[in-house]
Amino acid sequence: MATISILKHRRVALLLILLSGMLVLPVNAQVTRKKMLMSFHKATVYSEAGNTDKAIETLKEIAELAPMFPNTYLRMAEIYDNAGNKESAILMYRKYINMEMDDAKVKEPSVRLRALESELGMEHYEDEEEQQALELFAKYNVMQQAGQTEGKKKGTAGR
Repeated sequence: MATISILKHRRVALLLILLSGMLVLPVNAQVTRKKMLMSFHKATVYSEAGNTDKAIETLKEIAELAPMFPNTYLRMAEIYDNAGNKESAILMYRKYINMEMDDAKVKEPSVRLRALESELGMEHYEDEEEQQALELFAKYNVMQQAGQTEGKKKGTAGR
């Protein structure tokens, strides 16, 4: 009987802990969102004033706060692109395109990414990934066929 009472109290305590966390999370989320939006605006102001380094630094802070916010990487890509830092722009465009789920939103950045990759004589990263997948598939088929051949040899050797 005492065990049931202890378990009941543990469940109540756990429920209270979970509920108190839920009450705190939305407030923290609002603070983080507000800080992120203010920082995003600040980065835009820095960028428009020509202070590329400060704009990128601010956007990196946003990426730490909200690493899954794709617009941060798009904005970094655009700033790097405008500053002539093509390699960094490519990396940020790729990150944005991989994160953004709306195909309509990635259309223009994809075109710019392809242009930058062409300017630097690079193969488009999706083409590279496709090529790597095809190579892995070919290796898998060779291994699969070798395994089947090996199995047939063992099967006939026992006869």
